[in-house]
Amino acid sequence: MSVKLSWKKAGVTVALGGSTFELGGLLLERFMAPHTPVPVNLGDLKVSIHCPTINEEPWISETLESIVNQPLYREGAIKLVVLDSYSTDGTREVAGRYTSNVWLVPRGKLFARDEGIKKDDADVVVSVDSGDRYPLGWLSRLLKPFEDPDVVATHGPVLSKDWLWKAPNAWFNLIRPNYSISARNSALKTKAYERTGGFNLGIDQLSRKAMVQEEERNFLYRLRQVGKVRYIMRAGMYATQRHMPFTLED
Repeated sequence: MSVKLSWKKAGVTVALGGSTFELGGLLLERFMAPHTPVPVNLGDLKVSIHCPTINEEPWISETLESIVNQPLYREGAIKLVVLDSYSTDGTREVAGRYTSNVWLVPRGKLFARDEGIKKDDADVVVSVDSGDRYPLGWLSRLLKPFEDPDVVATHGPVLSKDWLWKAPNAWFNLIRPNYSISARNSALKTKAYERTGGFNLGIDQLSRKAMVQEEERNFLYRLRQVGKVRYIMRAGMYATQRHMPFTLED
């Protein structure tokens, strides 16, 4: 009898814990997703948004649509650039509906980002990913810290478009600023990129592990050596989870 009661108690505890985890994650996501823009004064800083692509025809429209609808972008002073690595589908044609700046770059995400930053005349480059969605208040909140001239980079939470991963992603963003800057949701000064020496282009760019280590962790460490890096808790965006196991998105 006592064994049965213990199992019941354990089941109730697990159920309550799971419900708290899920509900808490959804509330946290709601706090992090910025639907209201904030006023920004960047002075003479020129800003570009870079989106690397390769065969992203089914996914890129949602991303670019969410970017061109940003109130700050619609003011007309920000450039949208698609960095395409010679897609063989209709990616460039779709991208051309949103921007005239579709640049051909080498294959390999770090090669693409590096060439885009060096080719652009922008003072600040915002990095986004195809397949992701960006709420209306996202861009202004991500860029506002650059009102401080000592800030060299900003980044924000990476939330999930897929219900299966919403709670885990939301909670993970509480520890993200300690060691990770996501290329899905970040901005940096091009001069700071030069001072860090840029990305290590010699790594295996087909290795997810090597890419995460260089692009998100090692690069964050180097950025912190040259200036202030700000994590904006309320500048979250919704990432595609199509690369994750058990995803429901596709």
